[in-house]
Amino acid sequence: MLESILSRLVVPLRGIASRFDASLTLQPKQFREFLWLSSGQIIALALSLVSIKLMSSIGAQGYGMFVLTTSVAGILASGFYGPVEQGYIRYYFEYAESPSVRKVFLQSLLRLLHRSVYVLVGIAFVAVPVLASFDIVDARFGFSASLLIAVTVLSLPFPGMLNAMRLRKEVALTQVGEKILLVAVLFATSTILGLNETMIVLCAFSATALMMFVRLHLYNREGGFSYGDVFRKNDSLLNERAMYKRVASYSTPFLLWGAVGWLQLNAERWVINGVMTSADVGRYGLAISLIHSSAVIVFNALTQFVTPVIFSKFSSNNSDAIKTGKALIHFYAAVTFLLFFMTAAFLYFFGDQILRFISTSEFVVEGFSLFVLTVGLGIFYVGQAYAQVGLAYQKPRVYLLPKIVVGVLAPIAYYLGCIWNGVLGVAVSLFFIQTIYFFLILAVNRQFLKPNPEHGRSSA
Repeated sequence: MLESILSRLVVPLRGIASRFDASLTLQPKQFREFLWLSSGQIIALALSLVSIKLMSSIGAQGYGMFVLTTSVAGILASGFYGPVEQGYIRYYFEYAESPSVRKVFLQSLLRLLHRSVYVLVGIAFVAVPVLASFDIVDARFGFSASLLIAVTVLSLPFPGMLNAMRLRKEVALTQVGEKILLVAVLFATSTILGLNETMIVLCAFSATALMMFVRLHLYNREGGFSYGDVFRKNDSLLNERAMYKRVASYSTPFLLWGAVGWLQLNAERWVINGVMTSADVGRYGLAISLIHSSAVIVFNALTQFVTPVIFSKFSSNNSDAIKTGKALIHFYAAVTFLLFFMTAAFLYFFGDQILRFISTSEFVVEGFSLFVLTVGLGIFYVGQAYAQVGLAYQKPRVYLLPKIVVGVLAPIAYYLGCIWNGVLGVAVSLFFIQTIYFFLILAVNRQFLKPNPEHGRSSA
């Protein structure tokens, strides 16, 4: 199976190399931008390992509660805020051509986020008392988790938009700054008050909230307005409604993506929590965090750099630019697979020692489980890379069927795998689920990756 996947990636990569277009070569400015992004991700990686070590000091059960909290944030991120980010990044390059229209477009995002705050507050004040009344969560932990979830999802669109604005340096600095702040707050709290699951959630909230406001300031500065300007009456209401309609048309499929995508990548944590214990969730969560703090963090740097370039190429009516965009997607996917496969091999041999170094023996997961998890996640991210084709053509709906199929199969597979062999069984199930997803994405993309596809840009 791996050989089949490799052949689908390496052969296109050779073809790209043989006709590598000059427009794909990094110019000095682009190289500096990528250097800032990659440097920021590398530093963030090291700081993430330090923060994990501090957080894991509360034990596997407490860390498991933190993992489940981030999983809840993932529901909102995948189901609303992620789709909003995708829509705004996709249309930014078209609305950026006119300074006045660009300002209205950027302000419309802030107004949308501001309205969503009331919804988040309402959910928290209903959900937490109900859960506490059934002794599912402690009320203090519940409201603390609500704060972290809120600032996490509200800040989600800003890094992507700042990248679209080509503020690579600022993105890197804020990312590193958030990690430094988190480590500092965790260390200070550990020294003065001691850490438990509620305290690490509040520490994460403090760091995320502060950097959210820093990113908001950068966003407003680049947009040429203050936060107060966003709520002043203006004559742009009709333009804004048209923008919302256009973004909603593009982003609506992502709402369903979010629901099934969350099942695809988060349901296994709740399966483990139900079949096994929250301590097992903590062990699994730390293994996933290790992968996210290595391969995924590099993938994110690559994604943040290439996605605006891909969308800008496909926003052009020039056939050569679109051809270059397709070549970049092939290259992006191939590099992604190689990145995860090399990380998987490294963790197979050294993952046990790394887990012991950043936590305790309580969190150790066998090397083969780490290998299978990493390759499985790698296959998922390669599928995500190839999904850029349909997104660039403004046709995200074509991926609904793969998402639905995998979203339905994933919880069943994770449950069966967990019953069969615990965490290793879940890892094997994840591998097979993501492989199915990958081949479904390739099947859908056949309509786009023809030499002269007839799919133009959607008028939506």
